[in-house]
Amino acid sequence: MNVLNPKVSLFFLALLPQFIDKSGMAVSLQMIVLGLTFMVLTLIVFSIIAIFAGSLGEKLLQNEKSSKIINLAQGIIFTGIGLKLFFMDRT
Repeated sequence: MNVLNPKVSLFFLALLPQFIDKSGMAVSLQMIVLGLTFMVLTLIVFSIIAIFAGSLGEKLLQNEKSSKIINLAQGIIFTGIGLKLFFMDRT
């Protein structure tokens, strides 16, 4: 998550208070526990996605046909970006 992104802070300020029990432990401590829980779960989910993406990327690059298609797509995309920049109005 982006720490400096104000949308994330607003999301937490709007979402987390719904799960706070005022009769329980200190409100600030509950907010910290909920925030840390979210961070740990996010780390786990993003790690799993990264592992699967890495293994899928290796398999795609090992296959000669898919590797050529990926390289062709990259070339087309970069050429398109370069042409757009070349013909862009610079005034």
